[in-house]
Amino acid sequence: MAKAGQLFEEAVRHDPGYAAAWAGMAEAAVGAAFQLSVPPAEASGKARAVIARALTLDDCLAEAHEALAKCRFWFAWQWDDAEREFQRAIELNPANADTYASYGSCLAYNGRTDEALVQVARAREIDPLSIHAYAAAGYAYLIGRQYKNAITALRHALDLQPDMMSALFHLSLTYQACDQPEEALATLRQVAGAAARLPIYLAHLGQALALAGQEGEARRAGTELKDLSEHVYVSPFSFTRIHLGLGEDEQALDYLTAAYEERSPGLVYLLRPDWDPLREHPRFRDLCRRVGLPDLPLSEDPTIDHAAMNRH
Repeated sequence: MAKAGQLFEEAVRHDPGYAAAWAGMAEAAVGAAFQLSVPPAEASGKARAVIARALTLDDCLAEAHEALAKCRFWFAWQWDDAEREFQRAIELNPANADTYASYGSCLAYNGRTDEALVQVARAREIDPLSIHAYAAAGYAYLIGRQYKNAITALRHALDLQPDMMSALFHLSLTYQACDQPEEALATLRQVAGAAARLPIYLAHLGQALALAGQEGEARRAGTELKDLSEHVYVSPFSFTRIHLGLGEDEQALDYLTAAYEERSPGLVYLLRPDWDPLREHPRFRDLCRRVGLPDLPLSEDPTIDHAAMNRH
């Protein structure tokens, strides 16, 4: 994401009137925040500024409206405003499969699984090989507690792009929800390259180690994360994951509250089943309310067949 941002900045230096490059710069800023690799205030401030520049140059640029939708979704938790901007982007360019997939992800994280899958289906009609469409379907199924379908969709995404970090994260979380901690850990071990050096990866790994019964290794991951925070930005949200895996609810909620206070994009994930251990805690319920997420009576998929999944 940092490299992408640099290239878009180089593009606008050559042509300051190139609206699409300004929109691309916003996408890079949002993407870096999505990876929890920069402070939210820094990412959102930059994204808003360059989106404004893009829209000043071309108010009918679909990519700029999509970037604005993501900015309002990830940083401001303004669900209705984000949805309107996604719809505007689709109106301006109805042939972009990725926009439908991103819109579907937005709906899924807000608990609107069925509506999300409608958008994903539209994305796949446009591009049957859309990696983002398969991944977005996986996210929606996971949040809807349809774990078998989630695994199928996420595996399709990984067949197309084996190193897709978000798909590997969500597939690992699906295995955790299915009480298959070793499979969850093995899935995370597939993250490689630059992604494996991100603090958010270390956070997911620490949680997976804890759930697999490797408490010592999990705590070492937490120590490594703290050491890393002396040199680079590490979101409080990342520390939450390790304490969540260790069953240290109050510590997890302390970090989650800190993440809320800095408006971490990670707060949009709170409907996923990995947060179910905290679901009934008053502090967690209050955080969901303040973020604007629905209070859903989510339950485990009753049709799940663990033996069948292990055979695959």
